[in-house]
Amino acid sequence: MGVVKNVRNVVQNGMNKLTFVNPVAWGVLPGIIFAILVLTLLISVFKIPVTGTTDQKVCDENGKNCKTETKSNAINLVFYIVLPIVLGLAVGAGIYKLVFYIRNPKTGALLVTTGFFRQAITGK
Repeated sequence: MGVVKNVRNVVQNGMNKLTFVNPVAWGVLPGIIFAILVLTLLISVFKIPVTGTTDQKVCDENGKNCKTETKSNAINLVFYIVLPIVLGLAVGAGIYKLVFYIRNPKTGALLVTTGFFRQAITGK
């Protein structure tokens, strides 16, 4: 029982020394800003059509017997919804993790080193 209490005390002391990072300021807001930038880029540069139809030329394996098929552009709406959200989440999480490591360098070094050892042992 004494070993468990000592481990609990060491963990508690380590938790008291952590500098906590505001997840809204360093995770959510950068993610939202990046998602808005990606959405603006999609709308202004790539101009992916959302309404109407598109004619696409579809050929068989030999490159002969080509047909023109009409497909709806409604599926392109997924690019405008999913892509900014996924990229915003990834960037927000990365910025939050980076700021956490900067504010807690010893803990960051421990987490990175633990990840390296786990990769070395498991090969993943």
